[in-house]
Amino acid sequence: MLRLNISTQPTVLSASIQEPQINLRTTLPTVQLDTEAATLEISSPKGELSIDQTPCRYSLGIKNMSDFVRDFAQEGKNAVLAGIARMANEGDQLADISKYGGDPIVSLAIAHSTPAKGELTLGWIENPIISYQPKAVTFKATDPQVNLELKRGTVENNFQWGTVSFQVTQYPKITMWTTGSIDMQV
Repeated sequence: MLRLNISTQPTVLSASIQEPQINLRTTLPTVQLDTEAATLEISSPKGELSIDQTPCRYSLGIKNMSDFVRDFAQEGKNAVLAGIARMANEGDQLADISKYGGDPIVSLAIAHSTPAKGELTLGWIENPIISYQPKAVTFKATDPQVNLELKRGTVENNFQWGTVSFQVTQYPKITMWTTGSIDMQV
């Protein structure tokens, strides 16, 4: 009997693998922030103060020239009218001796020789007129300033691809042979 023998040798591969690499190089972002504060200016001009002492002075008899002349003229007029009334009264006394009795000349002389009674008048001194006019307060505001400077970060990517290489370390092989004998007789 004839026998066919087959022997195989498989392919043997060796793989060489270099892994991929990622080398990242980064620069951090920076933020620079400068601020300028808001300002507020308030100004208040001086107000106007007005003091009118005219009523106070008038209470004391101190007057301005025009009022003094007017009042002096009025007092002169009143004095003239009072003098006329006195003279008319004395004339009436001298004309009508029977009414007053006695000697009218003597009674008139006695009346003129007695001193007049002094008068004391207590009065109120008026307050001065005081007024104050404030000026308007002004406000001046400036807005705050914000200066923002942004520097972006960077990323440098140095990527190296991986490699795979195969090498055949053993090639395939098929060996066939026969054993035994063939009997070819019939």
